[in-house]
Amino acid sequence: ESFLLALLALMLFLRAYLEGRATPGNGLAVGLLCGLAYYAMDYAVLYPVVFAALWLTRDAPGKWRYAGYAAAGLLIGCVPLILYNLATDFAHVKMMLAPAAGVQVGFFEHVFGALAGVFTGDLAGFYGGDIDDLHPAGPGAWAQAYAAIAVVATVLWQRRADLRTWAHWRPFGERRDAAMPFAVVMLAFVAVYLAMYCVAKFSLPGLRTPRYFLPLLPFLPILTALLLTAGAGRWRQAGVVALAALALQGAVTGTAVGLRSWHEEHGVRTSGAEMARLAAEVRRLEIRYAYAPYEIQFRLMYETDEAVIVSCKGISPVFRYPAYDAAVENAIAEGKPFAFIFRKDFAFADWAAKRRLGLVSRAVFQRACAGAGVDPAGRPAGEEFVIYYPLDARFLQALQREIEAAR
Repeated sequence: ESFLLALLALMLFLRAYLEGRATPGNGLAVGLLCGLAYYAMDYAVLYPVVFAALWLTRDAPGKWRYAGYAAAGLLIGCVPLILYNLATDFAHVKMMLAPAAGVQVGFFEHVFGALAGVFTGDLAGFYGGDIDDLHPAGPGAWAQAYAAIAVVATVLWQRRADLRTWAHWRPFGERRDAAMPFAVVMLAFVAVYLAMYCVAKFSLPGLRTPRYFLPLLPFLPILTALLLTAGAGRWRQAGVVALAALALQGAVTGTAVGLRSWHEEHGVRTSGAEMARLAAEVRRLEIRYAYAPYEIQFRLMYETDEAVIVSCKGISPVFRYPAYDAAVENAIAEGKPFAFIFRKDFAFADWAAKRRLGLVSRAVFQRACAGAGVDPAGRPAGEEFVIYYPLDARFLQALQREIEAAR
């Protein structure tokens, strides 16, 4: 939904910017769609940033009126997010500004490391199709990644005069009513997102995964299409054929990924059927509160329609919804039983613990089981998962002792 809303905003903005249809209704709609897209997913902030950079660096008639309507629409679209922050002591803002757990690097190491990753495998992993984690990319994915880099470099060179003109704009200089060409607009999105990516928390060492290049869509494919179809005669025909082949390859890869019965995150594969079996077992045991790694947490709550409330606090590095954590903690304080749920191999928890991102590894958890008289084998739930239930506050005390001993 974030992509849909943002691309609708882009379509309307291009009508205003390139075609001169800068009506108040257009501005209000662009802002509203950007605000809702940002509410759906944080990376949608890319769109209003680029829109503002393009719109405010020209001197078209009615520029400030259009910008005012767009700003009003953006504020209206962000109302759900504003209300959420007000109701949760600015939980969303605090999460965005909080430092990444367990990762300590300097600013320049962060920026140049993230930029180097574009050339050393991160972008190739994105083209490999498995975008939930960085897998060794095949030759085809490497070729596509470097083809995309070559496309951006070529279009940059071709449009260097336009870019110089844009860079020379001054707020009190000579009036410049002309808009940047469509290709430069596409380049602006790529450049601004890469700048945002290189300073973002998710591009830190150990946290980078190919899915964070998703905001480069649809701009890289559009630039590729512009370059391949820019020739004349047979060159243009060859470019169209190459573009069709790329589109077909992308469709085949996307369909193959979409039809899979399994999902992979942090190198750990989990099938949808097994998640359904876990949900059925949770319902059968009438478990209402549980702890689990976040890779299980949200999928299980979705599968059960929140029949069970799950917290990942202390297990996974990021706590995305503090209200879930609070609900589980309050239930335990009231003496209600709760469960711990892991993969049988503890893969998600061990993944976090080895990187000092989480606190509970299999060894720590099973020592706590032994200390609290809980069966270390737990209850199997299908082929992939294990449930420890019922537990009480005494088990948490034993677990905390083992965590502190492991430090």
